[in-house]
Amino acid sequence: MRRQDRESPIDELRELRHQNAELRAEVARLSSARDAPHRLIRGNPPPVGHEDVILESATGYAIFTMDADGLLTSWNEGARLIHGWSEDEVLGRHTRLIYTPEDRETGVPEEEMRVAAARGSAENERWHVRKDGSRFFATGLLMPLRDGSGGFVKILRDRTEQLHAERNQLRRLEQMRALAEVARTIMGAVDLPTTLDAITVAARDIVGAHQAICSTAQGADSSQAITAVSLSDKYAMGRSFDKLPDGSGICAWICEGNRTVRMTQTELEAHPRWRAFGEHTGEHPPMRGWLATALVGHDGRNLGLLQLSDKIEGEFDEVDEAIVVQLAQFAASAIERMQVGEELRHSEERLRGALSISTVGVLFWGPGFGLTEMNDAFLRMTGFSREEALGKTWQELTPEEFHPESRRAVEQVTTLGEATPYEKQYFRKDGSRWWGLFAPRKVGDEVVEFVLDITDRRKAEQDLRESEARFRAAIDAVQGVLWTNNARGEMVGEQPGWAALTGQTYEEYQGIGWAKAVHPDDADASIEAWTEAVRERRPFIFEHRVRRHDGIWRLFSIRAIPAFDASGEIREWVGVHTDITELRARENELRELNATLEQRVCQAIAERDRTWNNSQDLLLVLDTRGILHATNPAWSTILGWAPEELAGLHYLDLLHPDDHDAARAALASASHGPLSSSALRSRHRDGSYRWIAWVAAPEGDLVYASGRDVTEERRKEEALTTAQEALRQAQKMEAIGQLTGGVAHDFNNLLTIIRSSVDFLRRPDLPDERRRRYVDAISDTVERASKLTRQLLAFARRQALKPEVFDIADRIRGITDMLGTIVGSRIRIITEIDCERCHVEADASQFETALVNMAVNARDAMDGEGTLTLRVESLSHLPPIRGHSGGSGDFAAISVSDTGSGIPTDQLPHIFEPFFTTKEVGKGTGLGLSQVYGFSKQSGGDVDVRSEIGKGTTFTLYLPRIDADPDGEDDEVPSGQEPAEHGRGRRVLLVEDNVDVGRFSTQTLQDLGYETTWATNGDEALKVLEETGAGFDVVFSDVVMPGIDGVELGQEIRRRYPGLPVVLTSGYSHVLAEESRHGFELLHKPYAAEELSRVLRRVTQRRKRRDR
Repeated sequence: MRRQDRESPIDELRELRHQNAELRAEVARLSSARDAPHRLIRGNPPPVGHEDVILESATGYAIFTMDADGLLTSWNEGARLIHGWSEDEVLGRHTRLIYTPEDRETGVPEEEMRVAAARGSAENERWHVRKDGSRFFATGLLMPLRDGSGGFVKILRDRTEQLHAERNQLRRLEQMRALAEVARTIMGAVDLPTTLDAITVAARDIVGAHQAICSTAQGADSSQAITAVSLSDKYAMGRSFDKLPDGSGICAWICEGNRTVRMTQTELEAHPRWRAFGEHTGEHPPMRGWLATALVGHDGRNLGLLQLSDKIEGEFDEVDEAIVVQLAQFAASAIERMQVGEELRHSEERLRGALSISTVGVLFWGPGFGLTEMNDAFLRMTGFSREEALGKTWQELTPEEFHPESRRAVEQVTTLGEATPYEKQYFRKDGSRWWGLFAPRKVGDEVVEFVLDITDRRKAEQDLRESEARFRAAIDAVQGVLWTNNARGEMVGEQPGWAALTGQTYEEYQGIGWAKAVHPDDADASIEAWTEAVRERRPFIFEHRVRRHDGIWRLFSIRAIPAFDASGEIREWVGVHTDITELRARENELRELNATLEQRVCQAIAERDRTWNNSQDLLLVLDTRGILHATNPAWSTILGWAPEELAGLHYLDLLHPDDHDAARAALASASHGPLSSSALRSRHRDGSYRWIAWVAAPEGDLVYASGRDVTEERRKEEALTTAQEALRQAQKMEAIGQLTGGVAHDFNNLLTIIRSSVDFLRRPDLPDERRRRYVDAISDTVERASKLTRQLLAFARRQALKPEVFDIADRIRGITDMLGTIVGSRIRIITEIDCERCHVEADASQFETALVNMAVNARDAMDGEGTLTLRVESLSHLPPIRGHSGGSGDFAAISVSDTGSGIPTDQLPHIFEPFFTTKEVGKGTGLGLSQVYGFSKQSGGDVDVRSEIGKGTTFTLYLPRIDADPDGEDDEVPSGQEPAEHGRGRRVLLVEDNVDVGRFSTQTLQDLGYETTWATNGDEALKVLEETGAGFDVVFSDVVMPGIDGVELGQEIRRRYPGLPVVLTSGYSHVLAEESRHGFELLHKPYAAEELSRVLRRVTQRRKRRDR
């Protein structure tokens, strides 16, 4: 089927040409029925209905005719719609009327008529004019009228929109190329101003606008600072501005919502946020059309604005908007890169400042936790030089007893990105140790670790080691909240950690105001404990609930220690609040879990024992050697063994000897993983065996197995298998009985006719007319018997087919008339061919017979009246049929559908069985559909049936499709042109082992004029050929013979005497049925004398042509 979609103006023109070709025949018919053009000019009207036909043909086309001089003689409605002139206004005027002045001057109208007259048609694509003087682009076809008048007909179609579309497409492509070039320019820009300037210039150039401005956001009010301006030469003298209006105008409206807008001048001035240009309104270039889009960062922040105004041609459209949005994205990315660069520069400055701190060591660990960099402070702490420290691992620097703590920190920083600050000792270069407080954090692929030398403090505060450990946690800004109080225990000064935690203001937490954030039930006790610790100058350890800034109460652990000055007086208190809400919850859960653990363990053990003792399945525990350790009581019930009798036995002692190998494999498999079900015969205590299906799984050195008694299920399965086999045998014998009975019935009917006819022919006084009638009856009966055997062989796939390559569509068309005769005039035949040049390789005669059988079946189902649909289509696979999975490859599907009564569901499985029929006795043999089935299978295909009661039935024949041309025509002489001399002068070597058939065949050949030599087997035939020097014109041999069969004989003759033709004959041969004709001519038994003569004549004439 022809594809209708068009993808370009060129495809449109091709389609138009195709339609023009279809219209030519119609135009020629109309022209021949119309009076000559000069008669039209004299006022003689055209034939009635002429204009109506043209109008109905194609109102989307301008179709008009002209005489040999170019004067218009007809004008359709499409011409009026496209050109604007009515028919009355143009009749009698020259066709130059529709051409442009420049084409008239160069003689284009006359040249087109000359080319059309010389070549039969003239095609053109050019501009034409309308009545109102406007122009349009059209494609046209001019052809001569075939009425002898010398006139022309022209078909014209308006293609102006397509032309503009092509030009717009080219413009869009140029814009895309320019956009790509801008991207490359931006990549090479050295700084942000250069980048934004390039984007602004590109926006104006690509879109085609007079003005383009790029600005960046400067404040929370969305005020903008202009960073780049691009003006065309028309506005190059316009004044630039340092700053746009403040955040109340339309630019701020764009930035507030990160919008993209297109507005006309009128829409812009009507917008409620439009502020014009204040005092610069008179100096600012006109806006006219306006296209603006916000510059948006990846986090949604507004970064600025890109705007264009006053488009050079037309209005801003969707494509312009898409281009500007893309450029705005470039600009936003450039701004963000600049901001990131600034942040990186500041970060590097901060890092350099941190590294220069003399009291804090900074370490950089690589992916393998080897030192890649460190500051001078760390080198002073350890005594190593930089070269000596580079590459060292934490294991080399850390004493063995601190490795567990270090590994915990490594795991934390690897999985969480940071670790809780911790204290440990490090080795110095001289082997001595020093204490450090370490705080690692992951940055990219590296880990940055800050270390503080706390050796002196650790020595001075040995008695406060526990508090000191809590203090290490307190100084971690992430893990806890650090705060300080003065020596009197009052909170003074800025406390950012406490303010962030509680949300209290500076004034609210001063003194003991912090207690207002403590839970009312805990506040008094907290103040009292804190006051006592301050008075006693000892560490403060406490827990209380604190209201977070979001109003949620959390439980905190408080650790605070006094800091002393050089004189031993308390200088201040340093404390930390650590959130332990989840920790206490987990402790409570663990406490409850521990309280109920013993009870749950007892319950689990009791449940396990109940399962073990009450299970109806066999349960056992054995080791990997196969020794039984434990069995459950079900062993006594199922196999008669007491558990104490089985302990210590080998599992093979309980299995049938024939199952030992399978059991060893099952145990080996179960020792490494779960074992799927494995059925083994287990020995009962009484010596009998029962089938047990085992599943098992390993657990350490033991295997836990469960077995279910499936003896009864196995017995039922075996009984079912036996019954099914008996049923299949019975069905097979029933089918054989049906086949035998059907064959006997039909052949007895045929033999009755032959026997009766022979008896009458023996009468000497039988008139010639009666004698001819009985001879014809015998001939017809033999043909019917031959057809019956061919159908039987086709069903059994033992019919020797004559495959040839042919086009199914051609065969369907060729047989349709014959099918119409067969089914009758009251049945409508519909043919649907969806597979042109659909070639298959099959026996064409059997194919047509299959179609006839399906058509006759459909006719009878419709009771002689209805619709018969023949459909041919191509498939890429063979669908599943009757439970088969289908197959791959190309197939042709030939379906025959009727509107008959349908086939009952219970009859569908038997529909292709031989002699199965639902017709009355004498109205069907039951072999028609069997022939279809046998032919499809023998041809490498299949046949399927779909039926619905009351709606009809569809038979679908599937045949393998091939890519090939049909075979050439047979070169046999048509029956009506057979030479009169038959076989005169030709020698035939007859090979037939049956004496009666050999004697009769010899007489037949001699009656046909052939000189015949008879050999009774293949060996004798080869001797005759050797003795006579192969002086025969053809060898005619039976296939089924003792010793060398006909096919083997033919192959040997072909090898010894390549030019000697061989014709084979057989009523049935499994060799031919399975392997086709082996390249030999094949004559089916029984055959007529005329058919034998025709085949022998064809092969001998073919040999003569080759010998020439």
